[in-house]
Amino acid sequence: MRVVEGSYDPVALEKSVTTFWAKNKTFDMVVASRKGGRKWAFLEGPPTMNGFMHVGHARGRTMKDVVIRFKTMQGYDVWRQGGWDCQGLPVELEVEKKLGTSTKKELEEKIGLERFVRECKTLVDYYLNHWRKASERLGLWLDYDNAYETRRDRYIEFGWWTLKRANERGLLTEDFKVVPVCPRCETSLSGHEVAQGYSMVTDPSVYVKFRLADGKKEFIVVWTTTPWTMPGDEAVTIHPSHEYARVRVGDETWIVAKELVEKVMAELGVTGYSVVEVVQGSNLAGRRYVHPLLDEVPDHRKHRGKFDHAVVCGEHVTLEEGTGCVHTAPAHGPDDFVVGREYGLPIFCPVDMSGHFKAEGGIYAGKYVKDADPLILDDLKRKGLLLHSAKVEHEYPLCWRCDSPLLYLADRQWFLKVEQIRGELLSENQKVRWAPDWAGAARFGDWLRNAEDWCISRSRIWGSPLNVWKCEKCGSKKVVGTIDELRSLAKWMPEHFELHRPWVDMIVLRCQDCGGDMRRVEFVLDCWFDSGIAHAAQV
Repeated sequence: MRVVEGSYDPVALEKSVTTFWAKNKTFDMVVASRKGGRKWAFLEGPPTMNGFMHVGHARGRTMKDVVIRFKTMQGYDVWRQGGWDCQGLPVELEVEKKLGTSTKKELEEKIGLERFVRECKTLVDYYLNHWRKASERLGLWLDYDNAYETRRDRYIEFGWWTLKRANERGLLTEDFKVVPVCPRCETSLSGHEVAQGYSMVTDPSVYVKFRLADGKKEFIVVWTTTPWTMPGDEAVTIHPSHEYARVRVGDETWIVAKELVEKVMAELGVTGYSVVEVVQGSNLAGRRYVHPLLDEVPDHRKHRGKFDHAVVCGEHVTLEEGTGCVHTAPAHGPDDFVVGREYGLPIFCPVDMSGHFKAEGGIYAGKYVKDADPLILDDLKRKGLLLHSAKVEHEYPLCWRCDSPLLYLADRQWFLKVEQIRGELLSENQKVRWAPDWAGAARFGDWLRNAEDWCISRSRIWGSPLNVWKCEKCGSKKVVGTIDELRSLAKWMPEHFELHRPWVDMIVLRCQDCGGDMRRVEFVLDCWFDSGIAHAAQV
């Protein structure tokens, strides 16, 4: 093609080149010319079908194409299958915008799962068509006709097979833990997802005094930025090795970490005070206090065990901020949960997945947690327990898709035990030739060294269904590995069947232990699991 000076038209040139390639089957000829050569595999990390390709995508895909072409020119028979990430929350949120829904409850009750899933499929088809055309216009030579799609039953089935193998190794488990939850999407998130969404937010900064049960005017002072967690308070945690001061303020005695006395008193605006005694933290352990919201949340009147609203010890307590005395709600924080388990505290969670107080939340029942903050502070102030209230700007995790502030709630979820195989992961990583070296040794290596158990369950709709059925009669569980196995165990299946909700939820299995009915646990999988198995699921 001859380009006349001053008449260069990039769009016309692109159309001319791609037309020439299509007409002469250039791509097919290149692939055929390398058949029988040494294999070189390229994994198409699947782009998500929830929007149009933008310049960042185009840049990344161009870089991929350069490598693919270079290896082809070296004589390699390149494995270059295309791939599309089709499921998960990113797609769901786009469909919710289209349908005008704002909550999961509204989606389930007004739209219905079947229609919603159909809309998800339609949206994926629309964007997949765009991505293929745009990728072809870029000149990215991939095998699009045989591209893998994470929504297909065959792909999902490989995920099931993988989880069954994990279960056989003891790596798939159901557990009750504190997990990050998006109240808008009403689902848990993984640690990796949480890391993507930190931002600066403004929250309350409050100092509250908890009256010790054995002293009329002796109080332990705590600091928190989440007043909404106080209805779930079960203990106050201090560090066993730190020194704590009993500070006389007027006719009251306040307990604060010795190193923080000046800082705390200055922030509270208290000038006339004196330190009357200093004790080691371990000497305060076991002292009971009166729950600051005892009247407002009557559930706290119940007897809760040996450390019923008491001072306990924890190594995680620092002197970097606050008072050195940490208000502890085991259902609302990972560290709090660990302390709660150690001391046998109740894991009292009065908040549901939508971020609203349940009936157990007493007078705050029905309130969204952030809306309850000022009400809780008013109640504390009325009772003379609120020492100081201000605002603080700090980093806080937001949902990586909808920007809602995350909540930490104790819930029963499904996990892959990553910590148990961390040594294997690090060993395998050392066998990889990374370029540059630091990317594997430092960046990815550090990530593996700090990897935690992966919460893979999501309380959503459009995704690979978790392949676990539970018996309604005896409670036994069955992890199903293939569609054939599913059919062999089925007591009833719908006429129309696919590995998606709501159809997969209808399948009833016969319990092999007691003969009872087994129904699927209504979770779908983290969409990062879908893309994470692409290296094998694609074939």
